[in-house]
Parts: sequence; C-alpha cells; structure tokens
Amino acid sequence: MSYTQVTNEGLMAVARQLSCIQDLKLVHMKHVSVDCFAEALLACGCLKKVKLLMRLRMEIPSHVITQLENRGCRLRWMEKPA
Repeated sequence: MSYTQVTNEGLMAVARQLSCIQDLKLVHMKHVSVDCFAEALLACGCLKKVKLLMRLRMEIPSHVITQLENRGCRLRWMEKPA
C-alpha cells in the first residue's frame, strides 16, 4: 500500500476486510494519521511482518508496538530516502 493516496478511511477499510493480512509495507502514505496507522495495525490480527517509516517509531504508542511484537509480528523500520 506504499506510495498510494489512501486515506485513514481507506486504510481502515482494508484492515477490517483483510484482517488475515500477514505482510504489510506502509511507507510514504501522506494522507494517513499516526492514530490510524496504530488502529489498522492492531486490527490486522495475523500480521507477521510490517515495514514502517522510522519517524513513526516515536509516534506510534509504545503499547501498540509491544502488542504487535507479543503477537509475533516483526517490525522493520526504514529511513525515508532523500
């Protein structure tokens, strides 16, 4: 879903409909709020691997990151290319 014009509503619709998603790359999504990222990640209960921008590491609540890791989800943080 990276590099798309998806909005908060669009990301949540995908998260609800495809809760069995196991691998997501969510980078360069300008129209999605941090709160929506957190809510969508928690809604996808089968996630095994997620790639996010490093700046979100400090913005997504730590309890969300902990919950994902406790489920066995591997979080990969990437720097935004110049």
